[in-house]
Amino acid sequence: MKNVVYNDLFKITKQPYVDSYRYETEKYPKNPLTNKQTKLYQIKQFSKPVTCCIGIVDFVNSTNIVSRLSGDAFTQYYQIPLNELSKILRRFNSLVIKNTGDGFLFNFPFTLNLKDPKLLLQCIKCSMAMIEAQKDISKKLEEINLPQVDFRISMDFGEIFLVYVESQNDDLDMIGNVVNSCAKINSLAPNNGIIIGENLRNLLPDY
Repeated sequence: MKNVVYNDLFKITKQPYVDSYRYETEKYPKNPLTNKQTKLYQIKQFSKPVTCCIGIVDFVNSTNIVSRLSGDAFTQYYQIPLNELSKILRRFNSLVIKNTGDGFLFNFPFTLNLKDPKLLLQCIKCSMAMIEAQKDISKKLEEINLPQVDFRISMDFGEIFLVYVESQNDDLDMIGNVVNSCAKINSLAPNNGIIIGENLRNLLPDY
């Protein structure tokens, strides 16, 4: 399969039909936006269930803010914060699973089937680093006359399934009850703050 990260990190067993599957191009018209053949969105394979630490970063009130923006201002309001947060996630060896438009769904592969709870402190430090970057990110936005950005981060630990999706971009996705609960508690976090789920809190060593 094309997604090396998916295979290497999560030890997915290849299924012959995935590699042998080919789209019959005459059945799929060209996408007028890209002039490329449009692929059918298909979930091809799930990983075995694994446990790990996951997180969601979500911009606050972004829908209302960007409704007053257009053109480059609209795109830069998202591009600048997302790029800066992505750098921090990479620095802490986090894997961005999905760009939600105004945030990220991410996980920490080094916590897969966790044996040393102290590793979870790195996850917390990563989220704290993103929160600490909020002022600098907002300053960059204000320098080009854009509103500041505020965001919330939610984190938890639990069972997930990695999903290989055969689509135009051959995406990787992640599902599980912990993903759902992490999304639900995100709005409970203060602006530019962090909230963690009960599972993660119970695993965290005192610090």
